[in-house]
Amino acid sequence: MKKYIIVVVFFIHQIYSSQIKMKVKIIEKREVYINKYNKKTPEYLLQITLDNQSKKDYIIPIDTTGYRTYMLDNKCNDFFMMDYYPDLGITPKIYKDNFLLEGDGAYLQGRMGDEEWNRRKKEQERRKNKKKKEAKLWMKKYKIKENYDYIIRNKYLFENIKTLKVGEKIVYVKKFNPFLMNYDSFFETHDFYLLEEGRVYKIYFEFCIDEAKYNYLTPQQKEKYKDYKFFTGKIISNEVEI
Repeated sequence: MKKYIIVVVFFIHQIYSSQIKMKVKIIEKREVYINKYNKKTPEYLLQITLDNQSKKDYIIPIDTTGYRTYMLDNKCNDFFMMDYYPDLGITPKIYKDNFLLEGDGAYLQGRMGDEEWNRRKKEQERRKNKKKKEAKLWMKKYKIKENYDYIIRNKYLFENIKTLKVGEKIVYVKKFNPFLMNYDSFFETHDFYLLEEGRVYKIYFEFCIDEAKYNYLTPQQKEKYKDYKFFTGKIISNEVEI
């Protein structure tokens, strides 16, 4: 089912005035075939640039491995669905007319036979056990006495911190397919936006983080970045058409 969020369309970039600027550029567009849709879909190669135009050195915890799917319940002040997609990634916001489109997820396990289902459940258990072992080692390394969920959030947050000094830029290149985001080839799960074929959409990207997320860092971890300002708020990119 299509999901829409109504927005007032005017100069978005004037609403959020961040000293860290984001620029998104489409480097390449190509067509890729997706079995599920039995057709070719557009895929874009994006260059994403974060530019510190302020007079302060910042840290910014940003995950460049994927995209944070836009969903109403996904707020900036806590982690939402870390097991399914990069919660610290930038969020694609696509709209047509005056409506923002909400993303959705596809989970294909229910279509499998018992043998395949059991094989994937075993793999899921293997990944879970691996994650628990890594969390235990992380807990010892940083002397964390909180619960498992806290440790997982602490690890994810701390590992994705990037420094951005005055005048510096973070530049990375990433594929973007609105029909096939954060694809897991083993479990065949992915996120998507339901777009009409042949229609042109406007899209911008947003990064947001609330001060509350930094509460998952230990005092010692915060001390490592004592000379930096911890970025909070929103960064909104330029618009492009897809």
